Amino acid sequence: MTAGGISFTPDHAYGVVLDQPQYRLILGIFDTSTQFQDSLFYDVSAWTLPLAFGLEYQAVPKSTGLASSLGETGNRFDQNMTSLTTAGQAAAYVFDWNHYLSPLLTYKLLDAGYRLRTATTGFSAHTAGGIRTFSPGAILLAPGIQSKKIDIQQLEQWGRDCGIQVFELSTGLTPSGSDLGSRDFYPLTLPRILLVAGEGIRAYDAGEIWHLLDQRYHIPVTIVSPQAMANTDLGKYTSIVLPSGTSNAFSAIDRERLGQWIKEGGTLIAFDRAISWLNSNGFINASIRKQPQAQNGERLAYATERAISGAQFVGGAIFRGKLDLTHPLCFGYERDELALFKRGTLSLDWADNPWADPVAFATDPLWSGYASDSNQTLIGGSSALQIHGSGSGRIICFAHNPVFRGYWLGTNRLFANSVFFGGILDGSTVAR
Repeated sequence: MTAGGISFTPDHAYGVVLDQPQYRLILGIFDTSTQFQDSLFYDVSAWTLPLAFGLEYQAVPKSTGLASSLGETGNRFDQNMTSLTTAGQAAAYVFDWNHYLSPLLTYKLLDAGYRLRTATTGFSAHTAGGIRTFSPGAILLAPGIQSKKIDIQQLEQWGRDCGIQVFELSTGLTPSGSDLGSRDFYPLTLPRILLVAGEGIRAYDAGEIWHLLDQRYHIPVTIVSPQAMANTDLGKYTSIVLPSGTSNAFSAIDRERLGQWIKEGGTLIAFDRAISWLNSNGFINASIRKQPQAQNGERLAYATERAISGAQFVGGAIFRGKLDLTHPLCFGYERDELALFKRGTLSLDWADNPWADPVAFATDPLWSGYASDSNQTLIGGSSALQIHGSGSGRIICFAHNPVFRGYWLGTNRLFANSVFFGGILDGSTVAR
């Protein structure tokens, strides 16, 4: 069926009927209110779960007859998944990057010593089930470039554990798109991640980042305080993550060492207020938007301060983002619209380089929750994800929280892409 311009196909969609005792809970789960009687919120103002999970959905009237067309629920993955059958004689093995646990399977294979490449353009290939199309970000495991024999049973089992179908290809020549040996397939490096946490760093953000990497993706993380950076060998790491905060605990020598590490090819991933710190310390040259000031001479009653100031605080709302699906940091997404969770008002103007902002807030950004009119104007059309360069390294700046509280799953892939694909970004596409 088609509803609201969205097509829903058999075995790939669920229907939730409201004719059941918990219908109020269902309405709350799907609610996208943006108008409220009060403008002061203790915490987050929106919890729209399908937006948090990055799911397409649509409300439909009873007249569609949806309830009568629903079958039994169940997981058909194991029924539909085919086995690898060529006993190691395949030309290559490929799996899509659009699965939530693709980073987990990719890390398992890299950690096991296999050499992987990622497709930077789409292509089609001959599989056992016929010609199949793969999107940018697809992961390639080619036997011919390995230092050891591929364990087919292990590969298949890891794919099943992650819920990911691994396809075997009979030839490296493709019906469309680049052949498997072309330069459009970039080699990947095993991520080695350093997470900065401690004085001056927002503990919630640090914990959320650790949880995604350690608990969801099973990627080991080294956690170091700013004070301990002096005794840390930065050369051991491919990525350093700087959560939101003001890292004044970094010494001048540590800042110099961090800058040199970036120039030598490291990827620094920064969240929210850490962007301001990077800007003020000369790591990046970003244009941070300013709130419009009240008109000179305007007098306000003392008793109104709390209400007026509180109304300008974005405690947590859902905003509409627009993606460049061709950019490596957006690989794995199939739609160019994505729900972004944002706290606070830090907003970035677009970089001078037209390719450096792969994710932006829509001009009319508020999707669910509360934000004042002035904050909607401030955030609307600003950059949500901006990439800067220094030497051969990259600085990836998130003006929203892609890992919020361990449940905002829809944007987790943006962070995972920063870890796995940050090092392959073309130097001509970043701000400097």
